[in-house]
Amino acid sequence: MTPGPESDSRRRRVLVVDDEAAVVSVVARLLERMGHAVAGASTAEQALEFLKTESFDVILLDIELPGMTGFQALERFAEVSKASVVLISGYADEEFRKDALLLGTKGLIGKPFGAVELKACLSSLPF
Repeated sequence: MTPGPESDSRRRRVLVVDDEAAVVSVVARLLERMGHAVAGASTAEQALEFLKTESFDVILLDIELPGMTGFQALERFAEVSKASVVLISGYADEEFRKDALLLGTKGLIGKPFGAVELKACLSSLPF
């Protein structure tokens, strides 16, 4: 049998929100290799526009964004989408993780991260 994409057989629609184009590109490639459909946004405002017209299962959201920060965007995202939000940030200490969960996120992935962490995080989310 020829191996195919690294898929956990649960194709998800994922919105990656990060102001660094390289991060969006790398994460999108990882997710696509896992079999997921991916869109990217460079600001929370751009992500909100996507969420008003498209349905996503997961939003990977950077905290440090120009304009509206990731934390500021959480409430706005919840108003227009039922997607699970996972924060991606270089600030991944335990206190930050607790605050993120209290705000309604489904997880936190510390930067830098790789395919193993990303796959584990997605697998832990309800589908």
